Amino acid sequence: MGDNKGIHILQATTATQEYISDDPTWASGDFTLISTDGIRFRVPSWFILAASPVFRDADGSGTTSGDKQLDFTDSHCETASTLCDFLALVTTSKLHTLWVSYGVVELCEHISNLVTFLRKYDCEGPLHSLILAFHYAFLLRDDRDSSLEALLLGAMADNVDYCKKAIRASKWEYVVDTSPTNPLAEARRGCFTLLPCNMPLIVYELFPTKYSWALGRSWPDAADDRGRWVELFAGLVEKASASR
Repeated sequence: MGDNKGIHILQATTATQEYISDDPTWASGDFTLISTDGIRFRVPSWFILAASPVFRDADGSGTTSGDKQLDFTDSHCETASTLCDFLALVTTSKLHTLWVSYGVVELCEHISNLVTFLRKYDCEGPLHSLILAFHYAFLLRDDRDSSLEALLLGAMADNVDYCKKAIRASKWEYVVDTSPTNPLAEARRGCFTLLPCNMPLIVYELFPTKYSWALGRSWPDAADDRGRWVELFAGLVEKASASR
């Protein structure tokens, strides 16, 4: 049996706690998830156990019977917002419907939190579904350049091939906002946003170090040749991974 990463699945309780409220969408099931910001989700257990070997290992300890309850503790990636994204993904293999309404920075934050959650609990199948769903819902769209978000997704998933797809799909003149005034939350105008120096700081800080380093280090040698930049970038990521 694998490492359950300190997860403790408890016997579900019917007691009402003042600081907990019920999510209106996820209200029926034998597995209760409680987010760090006090939202309770009731879900059929097979969705949760099929998504993660960590949850299966914890459930297989034999310490509980009947309905189960899992209280999350990480206030960064185990909030109600991330659990909503996670449940939409594992029950439909699609993105949460609200994702299409998010701006670049907000969407990047959702990607970061969800991928962190999926990797923390070894959800390899859902992570693959996330990349596939994002690809068709965003990267292939003609009316929106989502290459920065796709690049972040690939980097956080440690998927170099998807990062390469994001770079190839990007526009060289990509403006996040028509009138940016805040460098923390907005990209530089009229410039290539996939370069770390042009990203909004909020997005830049979400990137794993080796990926942001490889992006910036490979660009000067590419000389505006996108194909060359893709290969140089991928090679540097590979070298950085091998050195650790």
